[in-house]
Amino acid sequence: MTLNTRNKLLLFFSVFSSLCSLFFVIALIRILIQGPQKADFLFDIPSVRSFWFIPIISNYPAVFLSRFLLSLFIPAVGFAIYFNFEKTQSLEVLFFSAFLIGFLGETFTLCIPLFGLTAGYSTILRFIGQAAFFGEMEVLLAIIIQAVIASGSENRDSDKYLGLIIVSALIFSTIIPLNTSVLKDYMRIHFGSKDLLATIRIIFSICAFLALLLSSKSKESADYKKASFNFLFICCGYILLLECLSFAFLISGAALLIAGTVRFLKNMHRYYMWK
Repeated sequence: MTLNTRNKLLLFFSVFSSLCSLFFVIALIRILIQGPQKADFLFDIPSVRSFWFIPIISNYPAVFLSRFLLSLFIPAVGFAIYFNFEKTQSLEVLFFSAFLIGFLGETFTLCIPLFGLTAGYSTILRFIGQAAFFGEMEVLLAIIIQAVIASGSENRDSDKYLGLIIVSALIFSTIIPLNTSVLKDYMRIHFGSKDLLATIRIIFSICAFLALLLSSKSKESADYKKASFNFLFICCGYILLLECLSFAFLISGAALLIAGTVRFLKNMHRYYMWK
């Protein structure tokens, strides 16, 4: 993939994700204007004996805010990559962009509370479930491909790997059995093998971190080594937000994801600037 093509695709994606974020923001404002009855999910915090239990108790607002945060995070990072790596051919950043595509798929679950979609089979709910599962698979595959390219893959393979990620995620999201009559964890459409997928996600994250760390030794770069740890923070933050059911998960996940992303991109920018 040429640098010019990559930049055009990234710019298109950043603009598209910005429009999606704007759509979610407008939908949220519409609900708040219409009254508390339709916005009850924003204040649905279970009763607790003490204020100190609120950060750890499962609640709808924390789950909603975790996805809403992702919807704002995607275009912000997309434009940051576009403007800071416009002239830099970085495979690590290219496949980090695949993360953003996965994040976007998962934000479509925001439509469930924003448009009052109730449990029960429907084409819309099935599409939302497929989009969310596509997002999970996209991120999962992007993580392990980061490990592959860190092990020494050449630039000419980048198109093949990126296409493999997208096509594989689309296939899995099409064939995965979904139960749209059941909403799990407030906003997640139920699918099989969730625990297995969560275990694989953790294993892949560790493998990618180790591959980047080992690669930093051969590259003899302190910035690349720091980037490997920041990539691990990104994975941890993403996992916490994906499994978010409480404000504790929301705050810690958001902090790890945002701080890890900022540091990862800075380290990669310095590495390629001095390469």
